[in-house]
Amino acid sequence: MNLRIVNTIFRKELLDTLRDKRTLIAMVGVPMVLYPVLIIAVSQVAIFQMTKLEETSSKVALIADDPALVREWIESIDLVELRDAEDPRADLQTGDLDADLVAEGEVNSTLNEGGTV
Repeated sequence: MNLRIVNTIFRKELLDTLRDKRTLIAMVGVPMVLYPVLIIAVSQVAIFQMTKLEETSSKVALIADDPALVREWIESIDLVELRDAEDPRADLQTGDLDADLVAEGEVNSTLNEGGTV
């Protein structure tokens, strides 16, 4: 194969591609407009969701043997709303609660000592 023939064919194809306006728009124009718009739109949706999430408080039910200290500890946490529920596990299933906190054992002594549970 002759290099001169390959060069001629390459230049002809390149010239045909650059002459075709639809191809140029599809290769250059659409990505230059579409990608920034998509990036901005996705960023705005993410910011909106984060703001909405930060403003929402979680509804939590407490299941504990001695709930006094644990209740005090949970109420000190921002955006956590402690709720009393007759059947917390059923409320969790229906979506009335976001979480059930089960505190068993020596939770009070661990919290008094500054530990985590």
